[in-house]
Amino acid sequence: MSETSANPKPCVHPADRIADADRRLIDAQEFDDVDHSALNHGFLSYDDALRKCVEDGWDEAIFGPNFASTALVALLNEELQSDLEVIDKTPMLPRGHEGNYSVLPLVGYQLNKMSQEDTSKAFFLMRTKANTPAFLCGMMAGHVAERRGDYDAAKEHVRNSTTPAGILVHNGKQMIIPTIVVQGSEQIAVNMLCSMMDNDPAKFCCSYCGDTFIKSNGIGWGTSGFLAFECDHVFHPWCIAKHYMAGNRDCFICHRPLPDMRLENSPPCGTCETVGRDEDCPSPAHNMETAVLVSSS
Repeated sequence: MSETSANPKPCVHPADRIADADRRLIDAQEFDDVDHSALNHGFLSYDDALRKCVEDGWDEAIFGPNFASTALVALLNEELQSDLEVIDKTPMLPRGHEGNYSVLPLVGYQLNKMSQEDTSKAFFLMRTKANTPAFLCGMMAGHVAERRGDYDAAKEHVRNSTTPAGILVHNGKQMIIPTIVVQGSEQIAVNMLCSMMDNDPAKFCCSYCGDTFIKSNGIGWGTSGFLAFECDHVFHPWCIAKHYMAGNRDCFICHRPLPDMRLENSPPCGTCETVGRDEDCPSPAHNMETAVLVSSS
């Protein structure tokens, strides 16, 4: 994070839940009507708060952006093709392990209304090291309230979701920014957001094959799985596996060294039933989509 720690190792991430376009945001009265006793953690320390976030299903709670929210918002406003203005609202969130978890869902509701009243503006909330307890516990509190106090159902939903590193609110919709997207510089996150907000999937593409990561279901946006590296270039997992299997160990675009990785547990190709590379196999994706890349360290 901008105030924190080391990056996670590159990994395949099914970041397929970006926009909660059909999510019903709760208001203050609905929030107060729900029993939140299961969420009154009374954290003794920041580490205690992080452990609880992970227990709730936010697996990547210890990771976060390596840059400030102001840097991302400034770059996003520069690169958006539209006249939309993005406003950073991150300072509204409490900091520290005692941060009030009720703030985020209610701020989200307020920003959602503001974004519907003025569609020329969008609002951004970023998870930082300092606000992670209030941010993630607030997300959980919102999910619990949406499910009328069913904490178990909320935890199941969280476990099937990506850990958020930020939220962009525009025109009544919330775009959830996955943690994996913010492990390089702010440029990767900006590319992803620009591709969705400008309706231009070509702005967030695999650096190897050129295909977009962005997909739409007609209601909201999502992405296919990808790998992000420190050089800010991103790849389909099978594309970078193909690159590795060809003996390459540097970025296809900028030629900076990539992490020391190896292929592991590759199943036989469904076409030729062999493992590894086979130039005679007629399958164009021979063993690539199922290859598993793991760190050698």
